[in-house]
Amino acid sequence: MLKHPSYICILLLSITLPLLLGCQTTQSASPSPQVKKPTTYAPKHQDPIPLLVYHHFCETEAGVVSGATRTIANFKIDMQYLHQQGYTAVSYQDVMNHYDNNSPLPPKPYVMRFDDGYLSNYTLAFPVMQQYNAKATICVIGVHVGKSKNVIPRFTWAQAREMIDSGLISIQSHTYDLHKADPLGVTRLENESLADYKTRLKNDFTKVNTLIEQNLGYKPYLLAFPNRVCNPAAQQVAEDSGYTFTTARLETIPQQTSNQKYNLKRYSIFSNSKLSDLLK
Repeated sequence: MLKHPSYICILLLSITLPLLLGCQTTQSASPSPQVKKPTTYAPKHQDPIPLLVYHHFCETEAGVVSGATRTIANFKIDMQYLHQQGYTAVSYQDVMNHYDNNSPLPPKPYVMRFDDGYLSNYTLAFPVMQQYNAKATICVIGVHVGKSKNVIPRFTWAQAREMIDSGLISIQSHTYDLHKADPLGVTRLENESLADYKTRLKNDFTKVNTLIEQNLGYKPYLLAFPNRVCNPAAQQVAEDSGYTFTTARLETIPQQTSNQKYNLKRYSIFSNSKLSDLLK
């Protein structure tokens, strides 16, 4: 006897439905794609990074012309001490890359800077730095580069290029001609309008930037304000002039300084400074 059509439909569903459900179950049980783990970086350097600021060097005590003059014998002691204590000289750019882009730094980094661009940086300090493969930044006063008359002699652009070619030295800005006592550094002149003041600074910064680019082939990114004096207007002009790193006393700039941002602790090295005491 023939089965009723409705019975046949029920029979077919009872056979095919489990098969369909089984396929769906098998598909949903397939392993999900692996989620890529987030990139991990080495932790940021926590301790303040020493910033050692030198100026002029001399061969003997008789050559000391100011409290900021360091004998080359004492500079050699400094370099030997840093080497023995496991310090490694890094550049400002290395420090910026570390905090901005997670580039690694050695365990005990320090930054070394020479201000003003004295010839003694080239004749006395540079050979010692080569022995220790130590990096440094030299901030030059543009108007004085290559001069020896009425000033403590300064190195030439050719000597600057030689130091840069070593891979150890970077030449940066200490302004073109604002390193003066009256007015002090970038201090605004009496009765000078704000517009005139900003124009005066802009012209100076542009002039030293152009000199460095013409003679060394790159634009400076760092400005060391003379006498470490600054103010919000000068800081803004510096940023507008292309400087991404500026140095000054904290109390002269209301906002955070670059040294703070990049965890640098400045030590001015004088004639009688003892590095082992400063870096305890």
